[in-house]
Amino acid sequence: MASIRTDALHGDAPAAARSLSRLEQLEAELARAHEARTAQASAVEQELSRLCSIYGRLKTDLQAARDERDHALAEAHRERERRTRETLRLNEDLQRARSAETASARGEDTADAFVRRRLPPESVERKELLPGRLPEVDGFEVIGLIGRGGMASVFRARRESDGGDVALKLLMTTKGSTRSRVELFLREAAMMLQVDHPGLLRALDAGECAYGHYLVLPLIEGPSLAGRVRRKGPLREAEALRIAIEVGRALRYCARGGLTHRDVKPSNLLEGAGGRILLCDFGLAALHHGDAGRPYGSPGFAAPEQILTPDDVDERADIYGLGTTLWCLVVGRRPFEGDARHAFEEARRVDLSDPRIEGADISPRLATVIRRMGRCDRARRYRNWDELLLDLMLVEKGDPPLAAQLSAALGTDGSTGRGADGADEQGATAAAGELTAPAGATGPTAAGATEPPAEGSAAPEAHPTRSRG
Repeated sequence: MASIRTDALHGDAPAAARSLSRLEQLEAELARAHEARTAQASAVEQELSRLCSIYGRLKTDLQAARDERDHALAEAHRERERRTRETLRLNEDLQRARSAETASARGEDTADAFVRRRLPPESVERKELLPGRLPEVDGFEVIGLIGRGGMASVFRARRESDGGDVALKLLMTTKGSTRSRVELFLREAAMMLQVDHPGLLRALDAGECAYGHYLVLPLIEGPSLAGRVRRKGPLREAEALRIAIEVGRALRYCARGGLTHRDVKPSNLLEGAGGRILLCDFGLAALHHGDAGRPYGSPGFAAPEQILTPDDVDERADIYGLGTTLWCLVVGRRPFEGDARHAFEEARRVDLSDPRIEGADISPRLATVIRRMGRCDRARRYRNWDELLLDLMLVEKGDPPLAAQLSAALGTDGSTGRGADGADEQGATAAAGELTAPAGATGPTAAGATEPPAEGSAAPEAHPTRSRG
């Protein structure tokens, strides 16, 4: 600018003009350079923003990947723990099965030997326990009566050795007591002393006092499932499934040892510590071994073949009993009501109905399993406990039952309208007529009422392990 003014003062106009033009060019170049820098700065800012956005997404993705990895590791850890528990359970089941097979290999000799050792001579006189009195048993302080059945009374007692509370199941002796009753009681005692499964009520000891023979049993404070359903109504599907699986595993153990329980029903299922279900009362199993050929069972729960062909009964009879029990747990009442004859006739003719028709809030999957368990024709039921337990565990996980679906696909799950194994109606009526109705219309009690009382009698239900209240 000073040069331009000097040129103008000296009268050098062309030089001043050239200088001015040059200045304008410089200003234009400066403006372009500024615009270029501004554009470059904007581009850098945009690229930086883009990179920050990419970094944010990568950081989020990385965190998600870490969370997914941690979740997968936790799931894998839980699965390992589950598999470990399942392996341990299977090993325990295998060990129990081997023990049961060993006991079964010994056959009836074990029970027979126990009975022979304990069976008193014909001449032995027993004291008769008067009503309202408590027995005196060496080593125990008898506290009170829990309940009374057709064959035995159950008392709450305290062991003097350690102060622990137990249940004493005492065979009731009268002037008319027969030797066969004592033998039957001892045979049941032998069975309850031999069983070794967490789902079965195992006797702690057996003994003899002035009043007769007795069994020492764990004292279970919880109610039976029959009492629970009466008070609180039907169970939810998840709990009913859990119970069915627990009881099914216990009955599978029995079947592997060659034992059929023959009296699976809600009143013989006791709720122990932690909600564990215990199956009790081996009276009918002992009765069959000691008096084979006679039909016995609890109306509404016994399989038709227990009445029609009592010498030809296998694990499928207990599958039927668990099916009717499961039906009762989700509906809230027995599937076949009425007197003993009517209940057995209905069970012989009619398959278990869909529990949903009776108002049960269960899934179609569970309804399918229950109906297959309760086929009156045993050839159309589940063939064994492994097959049933597989379907129950699938339903518990929300999956369809495979065995029932396969049976439906093969067309082997329908009902023929005939009774068990196609037996004729006349034979069923005759067999049912020989059966007397157990106490309370729910069959022999857990107190050992395996010798059924007269029809119409109303002896109170007594459980060997349940205290009052």
